[in-house]
Amino acid sequence: MTNYLRTNMEALARANPDLARRLSLTQPAAVDLIETRSGALSIRLQNAGGRPFTLHSTIDPLAEARRMVETQLRENSNACLVYGFGLGYHMDELLKRMPENSSFLVIEPQISIFRKTLELRDLRHLFSHPGIFWAVGEKEPEVPAHFGELFRVISLEGVTVISHHPSVKLCGEYFLAVDELCRKWIIAVGGNFLTNVSAVRTYLSNTLDNINAIVDHPPIKKLFGRFRQVPGIVISAGPSLDRHMGLLRLLERHAVLICVDTTLGPLHRSGVRPHLVLAGDSSENNFRHLQGLGDTGAALVAEPMTHPRIVSEFVGDKFIMSFDEVLMKKLKVLLGDFGIVRAWGSISTGAFDLARCLGCDPIVFVGQDLSFTGGRYYAHGTYQELRWLRDLAYPRTLDDVHRWRMSKENDLDIADIYGQPGRTSKALEAYRHYFEREISQTAARVLNASEGGTGFQGVENVTLEEVLWRYARKEIPIRSIIARARTGRSKGQTSRLFDFLKITAEQLESVRDLCNRGFVTARAIHQKESIDTTADYHQMEEIYENIYNRKEVLTLLENANQGGLLTYQRGAEKLGGRPLDEKLIDEATALYGAFFVSFYQTAAMLKRRFEQAALSVGCKLSDSQSLETDKNERLLQAG
Repeated sequence: MTNYLRTNMEALARANPDLARRLSLTQPAAVDLIETRSGALSIRLQNAGGRPFTLHSTIDPLAEARRMVETQLRENSNACLVYGFGLGYHMDELLKRMPENSSFLVIEPQISIFRKTLELRDLRHLFSHPGIFWAVGEKEPEVPAHFGELFRVISLEGVTVISHHPSVKLCGEYFLAVDELCRKWIIAVGGNFLTNVSAVRTYLSNTLDNINAIVDHPPIKKLFGRFRQVPGIVISAGPSLDRHMGLLRLLERHAVLICVDTTLGPLHRSGVRPHLVLAGDSSENNFRHLQGLGDTGAALVAEPMTHPRIVSEFVGDKFIMSFDEVLMKKLKVLLGDFGIVRAWGSISTGAFDLARCLGCDPIVFVGQDLSFTGGRYYAHGTYQELRWLRDLAYPRTLDDVHRWRMSKENDLDIADIYGQPGRTSKALEAYRHYFEREISQTAARVLNASEGGTGFQGVENVTLEEVLWRYARKEIPIRSIIARARTGRSKGQTSRLFDFLKITAEQLESVRDLCNRGFVTARAIHQKESIDTTADYHQMEEIYENIYNRKEVLTLLENANQGGLLTYQRGAEKLGGRPLDEKLIDEATALYGAFFVSFYQTAAMLKRRFEQAALSVGCKLSDSQSLETDKNERLLQAG
């Protein structure tokens, strides 16, 4: 077998001398080589627990790499964060599928495995690629330092995360930390690849619209750890949910029933009274799932970014959770820990994390098909299906609509938990991989009682009846425990919140004034009305610096104005290093002018929202003060 170490190291030394030096001091990992049927190598090593662990398929690693990239690569991607390298087959597949000018950051914590790979495969084409950057054997906080290389030449909206799942599973905690750092960094420079500008503004607006709910209702943190060793049933809207309604009714007194907003209607109409329902979507469409249901027996667990009508019109107890976004981080300092619930893409991922936070054990999936079981998209009775029924016209049937909706997905062939052929989508497959990663980091036992769909690697498939008899025979006063957590905010906390909202509105007004001054200066230069162009240009630079000195509101502004900030940064990158002459001043003036306009609009929008929120909280404080005064007067009269 050819040893490629020398030629690989020579190529790497030209591209990345520091990594080559560190690799020269590293011993290769002890691995077993596996010659697969396809002819491509696979390797087996021991994990931290001393158990054998295979990094690639033992049948066809190349086909495995193709499936992985097909599942995870988003359309219009122009850059990738690659979590885990292994033997690098997925990198070859990515190079085939992405544009020539694409960029990649390969993040591989196991430098000894990477060193062994240099012996086994010819990687010179990767080391000589100008768009591939390497973060190998580095500590988690060091990884974002490479973003300066990666993101100079790409649009952040086109970034895709590609996870080599065996590598991620082998180093789960590392990649969880790296993932969080990567996302925070991208948000900090103004381009959150998970969201768009309008979505971020909606999140902030909804949170401020829900400010009274934040004051009035307890944080979900009050329930964290209160259900240790109590089964938690995570209920999603997959087609298999239909068959479980009877047993879910029986489980109500024996397990914590946690459902997503999509499922509350079907559960309620079937006589199932879940204990908690999660809502975290900012769109009004998600309000339709809960509209008009009345008393369902459930307590709402809402992230304040959710649509305000979900919170205001819900009948029942309410708790506030946090996805730890920028505004909720600030409110946490004032009001205390809300309880962070981690969600990714689908609120069902948040329901699973909530079950972990509550202390539930085991955690049991129901309705989590992650595929189109029985040729259907959802369980019966969801808002989506009721809407389809309303619009149904002869001769089309409901099954036709389900098939039509499925045809809109990038669907894939799968085998379900019974080995039968089925279909799923790239999005659902991505959620499955996310769940598998999270499950591998979960101390509680995790079971899949969906009785349909794809299942999860390493998770036992059981029937819901088995769950009832094996784990849920003891009655638990679940609703009483939830009810005892009902508390509001203290007057002192509410007062601090009012001060924060009022002061933030004033600071945003200050930023708006600065932006207006900057725009007037830029316009004067652009229209040749400036008496001293160079002096006015430096004044623009000073105004820009003053805006960035408003640290109290800067993060809010950057998050709500990602598009404007990204446009400015791209333009500034092109102008960097050039001498100050008339042409540079003209180009930079146009760039600064656009920046001032976009930040002015953002600051004005946020100022209005914060003023309205301050008014709302101020009225609540005033009402509270009036009630306290009336109470004191009654006590005096009684005395």
